[in-house]
Amino acid sequence: MLAQLEPGMTPEQVKFIMGTPVLNTDITPDEWLYYYRNTVGGQATTEQTITLTFKDGLLSTINGESEFSEDDL
Repeated sequence: MLAQLEPGMTPEQVKFIMGTPVLNTDITPDEWLYYYRNTVGGQATTEQTITLTFKDGLLSTINGESEFSEDDL
């Protein structure tokens, strides 16, 4: 999923790829937070937080790198 994101994408394009963010508030409307957790046998094996920032209505930065393979996501 992250490999499909590119700076300059609209929020609608990002939501189509990533889904609805875990956190997106009126306080920080230009910052979206995504949290992923891979669980095997009830134990979290990998956790990752991704923060996307928008500027002037377009994706400008992607912070955090996924430790998951595409098969996990």
